[in-house]
Amino acid sequence: MKKWVSLLSLLLMVALVLPGIREAQARDGERENSERTYRNSGWNANLVAAQSDDDDSDDDDSDDDDRPRVRRDGLAVKKHRRAMAGKPVTEDCLKCHADWAAEQPPVEQPPVEQPPVEQPPVEQPPVEQPPVEQPPVAVDSDGDGVADELDSCQNTPANELANANGCSASQLDSDSDGVSDARDLCPGTPAGDAADANGCGNSQVDSDNDGVTDANDACANSPFGEQVDAGGCSASQLDSDNDGVNNAQDQCPNTAAGVEVDAVGCEVVAAPSILKAPATTLCRSCHGFKDPANYSHSSLQSRHGNNCSTCHNF
Repeated sequence: MKKWVSLLSLLLMVALVLPGIREAQARDGERENSERTYRNSGWNANLVAAQSDDDDSDDDDSDDDDRPRVRRDGLAVKKHRRAMAGKPVTEDCLKCHADWAAEQPPVEQPPVEQPPVEQPPVEQPPVEQPPVEQPPVAVDSDGDGVADELDSCQNTPANELANANGCSASQLDSDSDGVSDARDLCPGTPAGDAADANGCGNSQVDSDNDGVTDANDACANSPFGEQVDAGGCSASQLDSDNDGVNNAQDQCPNTAAGVEVDAVGCEVVAAPSILKAPATTLCRSCHGFKDPANYSHSSLQSRHGNNCSTCHNF
């Protein structure tokens, strides 16, 4: 029985003491949070202001700086915290709260502007440039764009285009016909073929423009526009059957030699005669006169008994 009473008494004491212990722990936690908030709020600005105020009051408080600081708990500490909340942290605070000094954030110092350092100018030694060799100036006496040393044709006329050798067309005679290329209408004249003033040889000239050169043209002055054969002759210039009518007008080619032809080259055929002989010889065979034209037809009929077959083929 006594054991149970002792156990109950012990439990009762624990139940009475435990709330106090928890309340004390809560107060300690609240105090630490309050101190931490107090230290962190406005530390930099407040500390600078506090240092400035402390410097002004060094003489007045010199005796107080040496007095010992006693850290107190309880109601006085709470009252002190409430009074100092939001106020600047001074050196006096650090005398009681030495641990705060290790937690203070670093004080940012404004950057100090350094004046620019003027560097004396550095004199560079002059750089010596090697001499530049100028190429020799080419001489072009006739101004044709080809230097004299390469010009095969000196004194090229002004405004005439010269070739790579410095020669213009008026200075060249490519076919050696005695006429310069500038005036030569027939380039490539064969050697030995005499050329005219235009540089054209007989083998190159076609006077009638029929497509056959004069040297090979058997028919000069072919009419313009008429087709010619290899000999340079057109149909109007040929008479293949020698009947006196040219091929262009001959409607009967290959007429036999000696045959009388008409204007279109065809043989002329005489109409059949009604007389037994030509009139000039018809009466000679029977009579002494030659020409029956001396007698009228009626007198001839009476002489022959009106027999027409004497003179006619009917």
